[in-house]
This record gives sequence, structure tokens and C-alpha cells, in this order.
Amino acid sequence: MSKSQKRRPSSGSASPSEVVAAKKRRVFSPAEKLRIIRDAAACGPGEQAALLRREGIYSSHLTTWRRQLETHGTVGVFAIKRGRKPKLDDKDRKIALLEKQLRAAEKELEIRQALIEFQKKSLGAPRDQPPGTGGSLMTALSSLSSAVPLRRACESVGFSRATFYRRRAPATKPRAKRGPR
Repeated sequence: MSKSQKRRPSSGSASPSEVVAAKKRRVFSPAEKLRIIRDAAACGPGEQAALLRREGIYSSHLTTWRRQLETHGTVGVFAIKRGRKPKLDDKDRKIALLEKQLRAAEKELEIRQALIEFQKKSLGAPRDQPPGTGGSLMTALSSLSSAVPLRRACESVGFSRATFYRRRAPATKPRAKRGPR
């Protein structure tokens, strides 16, 4: 018995050894997907469930198709080819590697430029301030952390990350010690 065939239990007139072909997976054409999406958009409250039952699909299908339509346009509702991607030859592999290195170098350049600007701003900032005062260096480090990794920002000005986190945390009351039970 092949994988595409299943053995069903007897039901009425069918013999117990009858082999029935397995159902094939339903495939929607891009035109069908767009039609269903448009019909769902035109539905009023409570009508979408009836549409889904009539078409024999789940709401997750509709959600996926809408997302594909939003991100890729009408091309996005075409079926995505499954399976292995075609192998790249040496030239394409080299191009992909160089593009990856270029993106990494551009990101590093952005980080370094942001660090240089940060160092210019923080040159005169006082370093030793009592916790919780929100000094200009702490403010600058906090604002920079969205563009640059905090570790790199702290290293660039010689500021400890532990100190940064300790000063950034709100002052809390010490916990009461428990006595013996």
C-alpha cells in the first residue's frame, strides 16, 4: 500500500479491503485568494464566519493571505515554492558574502559615527554624581543605547555598565530581614 492510499474501515456496502485514495491538499489560485479577501472585506459583522464555512477555509488562511497582500502586494498571494532553494554557484555565493560584509561594515560605520557624536557631547559631562540625580552623562548614555550597543557606548567614555544600570534603577527600600521561624 503506498503512502497516497489509505485503508478505510468498512461502512455499509464497501468491502473491508477496499483501498481509497487519500485526499489531495487543496490549492488556491491567486485569483481565488484575492476574491476571498475582497469578499471578506465586504462582509458585515457575523458574515465572515459564513463566508469561511462556505469556502471551506480557516480564518488563519485569510489572515495569512491578507498579510501577504499587505507586505508583497498582489504578487504576495502567489504560492511560495516549498523545498530546498536552488544551489548557488561560486559567483553568486561570493556576491552574497560580499553583500553581507558590506551590510556589516555599514552598520559598524553608523555605530562609530554615533559614538563619535556621543563622545563630543559627553566630553564635559560630570561622571561622579550621586545615584538618581540623572546627570547629563547618564542621559546621553540612555539616549545613545537605542542606536549603539550599551557596552560599546560605556567603553567609549570609560563608564562601567554596572554603574550605569545601578544609577538607572530607581532607588528601592531595603528589604526587611526576616527573623528566625
